[in-house]
Amino acid sequence: MKIEVLRKMRYGKSFIYILQFEYIFQYLFSHEGEVHQDRLEVFPGFFKRVLWRLGIIKNLFTKEQIGQYETAVMCGAMEKIDKLNDPKYKKERRKKTEQLQSARDKLRLKSCMWQTRVFKDKPYYYCLTHKEVVRMKDGVAPVHK
Repeated sequence: MKIEVLRKMRYGKSFIYILQFEYIFQYLFSHEGEVHQDRLEVFPGFFKRVLWRLGIIKNLFTKEQIGQYETAVMCGAMEKIDKLNDPKYKKERRKKTEQLQSARDKLRLKSCMWQTRVFKDKPYYYCLTHKEVVRMKDGVAPVHK
């Protein structure tokens, strides 16, 4: 598979890469340590795809079509960057992240992670979350207060 970089462009603080491979036009950019991507899949006619796979024709798309699809993908990337830089969106995203983090913390506090240990030839369960020790009983799940 041949991946072709159609354009590399700086927008704001990010570099946007527009890629094209087979039937796919894709953008990639990095923003605040995260990689963002989206793609547009365009399927030419069946006959044209068969000719291209057989190597009879070299390009699936005309230069005008490539330009149109490249522009569409570029607009999507710019819109995404503008959205990521919007103060309202940043605030909403930070709030959602905090809510998810607090939910994860609550789950971590409630759920125990157990480890089996042996002390003086007697088996015990050790709760790694709460640092509690429970004597092991056959067929009984470990529980502590």
